[in-house]
Amino acid sequence: MYYNGEYYSDDDIEGMAESIGMAAEDCIWHCADGHILRSEEIASWSNEMIIEMFTIMYLS
Repeated sequence: MYYNGEYYSDDDIEGMAESIGMAAEDCIWHCADGHILRSEEIASWSNEMIIEMFTIMYLS
């Protein structure tokens, strides 16, 4: 898929989601509503959400 002019394969996005999930589990991230973010929850995110979060975490 293309996002912000860049191409991301399904494997790229899957790898990003795995990285986010591992970081969330290691750091015990709390969401705005107070619940703890779990890697299973990330599986329901859109590809755009995964790319945005990965960019914020690792490329900013």
